[in-house]
Amino acid sequence: MAAMAFQHLEIRPCIQITPGAPDSWVESFHTEAEYERALAALKSAKIPLETFWSIYGMYPLDVGAGAVLPLESVLIGDFDSKASAFVILNAMLAPLLAARDLIRARDSFLDASRAADALDDFVNMSSNHVRL
Repeated sequence: MAAMAFQHLEIRPCIQITPGAPDSWVESFHTEAEYERALAALKSAKIPLETFWSIYGMYPLDVGAGAVLPLESVLIGDFDSKASAFVILNAMLAPLLAARDLIRARDSFLDASRAADALDDFVNMSSNHVRL
């Protein structure tokens, strides 16, 4: 598998159709309008289902020679509610936002250096067993 770098993260509503059955499957939706339409149709047909929300990492699939296909996605996690998914998404984004805020501060050289240090700390603590 080629290295992936997320271009962005997104939260999607999902429906698991016939949960627990051997032929069960999950459908994720790019918009809540699509989700609501599918949910209404499945409920009116009395098809067993469960709903949840998922965080996906979106990344471009490089197919070589500089060509890039539309974005691919990888599931990061499933959550009982949209609010729960946003709590985790916001926690994931917090180090990036803190670094951005340092960079935008008035003393740009010093704060940019502190932002880089903060990002280094986050990456190092997330990618090896040495914790600060």
